[in-house]
Order: sequence, then C-alpha cells, then structure tokens
Amino acid sequence: MSNKEHSWTDFLHMRKTDTCVMLGSGPSINKIDAYGWKKIENYDTFAWNNWVYHPTFIPRFYALEVKKKRNFAQIGRRFKEKWNLYLNVNFLIHKSSEQSLSYVVIKGMPNIYLVKFVRRDKKRTHKVFTADYQMNRKCLTASYLTSITAYIELLYRMGYTTIVLYGVDMLNSYYFWSFGEFGETHCKWNKQHLNRNPKLPHSTHQVKDFIVDFDRRWMRPEGKKIVVGHKETALYPELEYMNFLKR
Repeated sequence: MSNKEHSWTDFLHMRKTDTCVMLGSGPSINKIDAYGWKKIENYDTFAWNNWVYHPTFIPRFYALEVKKKRNFAQIGRRFKEKWNLYLNVNFLIHKSSEQSLSYVVIKGMPNIYLVKFVRRDKKRTHKVFTADYQMNRKCLTASYLTSITAYIELLYRMGYTTIVLYGVDMLNSYYFWSFGEFGETHCKWNKQHLNRNPKLPHSTHQVKDFIVDFDRRWMRPEGKKIVVGHKETALYPELEYMNFLKR
C-alpha cells in the first residue's frame, strides 16, 4: 500500500459507467433477487464498512473507515475468507484510519487509496446540515460525522449522472445481516441501539436532510440525480423512486 494521500481527482478515470449504485447495509438489501444482482453488476458499485458480510456481491469500490475504538477483528476474518474475491476491488481508506489498518487484513490488496475528509461537525448532532458549502479542492467534506455524505460528494465529482441508493434505509437500526445466517458479524443491529428498541430510526437518520439537499442543490441543476431503488427508505418520497431493476 502506498502512503500517498489521494485527492478525489485521482478517481476521475475510474468511472466506467454513467450510473453508480451505492449499497448501504439496510435490510432492504435482502429484497434484491438474483436477477437484480446480475443487473447491478452492469454498473459501477460502491459499498462501505461492513459490506464484506454480504454473502455474494462484490462491489467495484469499497470504502473503509477503520476506527481503533471498534472491534474490527470479525471483519478482518471475513476479508480473509474472501481474499481472492476482493483482489480487484478499489479500497478507499479514510486517512485518519491509516494507522489502524491492522484491524482489517487487507494490507496485501493491490488497490488501496488513502483519502482525506474535512468534517463539518466534531460530534454527532441533530443540527441540520445542508449541502450548501464550498467544496474543498483537495479533499472531501463529511457532515453529521457520517461518511456517506463524503462518498456522495465523491461520486458527484467523478461525473456520475445517476446515483442509485439501495439499503440506505434509515427507518430502523437493523442491517441486512440482522435476519438470517450471514456468518460471523460484530453486531446484530446498530451498536448505538443495543440497549434500545431496534425499531427506532437509525442513529444516522438525520443525514436524510443532507442527501435530499445534495440532490436538489448540486445534482439536478446539472441534469443529474440521486434516486432510490426501493421505497422502504426514509429518503422516499423526497428522493425520486426509480424501478431500476424492473424486468
């Protein structure tokens, strides 16, 4: 792995399609059938953090934010299980996580890129953050201490005309691995909800304000859009629903 810090401009040449499918970890992921996954394979795909728990689908881009305070030993073991499957994946590692890469055993992977975030907030907040900010020329901006905001900015800068969200549910604290057998995982639902009702909205549900505003402020004026591929999400109907996997 190179210690070089990569700017978002280093990813411009990596876009293969005009559409990118972002894969969150919400339980709606389990509603995508074999036909749907075959169709999604035709597009660039972007997943993050715990996606390695998914039994079959391997994304083209995988963002990892490795934190020392978390127990990532399980994720490391899961990457070991799928080592050969992930050799061609482009890994984005948050710069602040570089020193704790040993928690996830991917240091031998050939395509690892260090990226830097500027955080608009220093702690979790319910303050509304819109997408009305001056984008940093050297790095990405994260709002609500939530990485998806920076990843959406990255995909916008890479030139995707359509960003399709799957599994970005935010309706509760469950994940796609909360139901059924998915092998070893580090939790059954959002760790901030372990002693609370998991049916309550996810701890990052307020990021909805940012995503909807980003679509309206940056994407739509350029003839681009962020859409949802399913209606089981707090983002609908504010974001357009597109039956992306229709037969």
